[in-house]
Amino acid sequence: MNTDTELPERIQQGADGKYRWTYKLHMLKTSSIISEVFWALLITCLITWFIVFCLLLFSGEMSWEQFFASLGMIVLVLAILCVLCIPAYLIVAAMYGWYYIIRFTMDEDGITHEQLPRQMKKAQTLGCIVAVVGLLAKRPTTAGSGMLAASHSQLYSRFTHVKSVKAKRRQHLIRVNETLTRNMIYVCDEDYDFVYDYISSRCKKARK
Repeated sequence: MNTDTELPERIQQGADGKYRWTYKLHMLKTSSIISEVFWALLITCLITWFIVFCLLLFSGEMSWEQFFASLGMIVLVLAILCVLCIPAYLIVAAMYGWYYIIRFTMDEDGITHEQLPRQMKKAQTLGCIVAVVGLLAKRPTTAGSGMLAASHSQLYSRFTHVKSVKAKRRQHLIRVNETLTRNMIYVCDEDYDFVYDYISSRCKKARK
């Protein structure tokens, strides 16, 4: 396997027929990662609100006051999380050296978005810290999310499972979305058309 310094920035095809490249993403100059965090928080809050709403509804105690109270609580929680995410994101970005370096491997079957080894070690450290804090605070969900972050290093999208392919040329981004996963593929200007055409032509079930 190539080391971090040997990886090409432009696409290269290996002897195995697979295409490989890396992308250096400035974490303070892109909105894609921040928007993903926001949408993840929003979806989490909406799911939580829906559960609270269903509990109140099935308990037979639902009233307009309770409905607006539960909705207001979720809005407040979302606002607090968004505020807390700003310093947390800056801390993580600083630990990464302000750049998120991604390695991509693409073939006829799918594409892999993979974190480089040297950054993966930092992610594992952060994940372990979160896991320990969660255990000490007796919060199993927090501990679980930390352990998941510590073990997760790549995301694979199989073309036959992709539901939509979205081009975001100005961000050098191609969104490859399955039912439950959203893969972000970054590529330089020179290779953007090739990668987009390669992916979209093989995602037969995807909306373009």
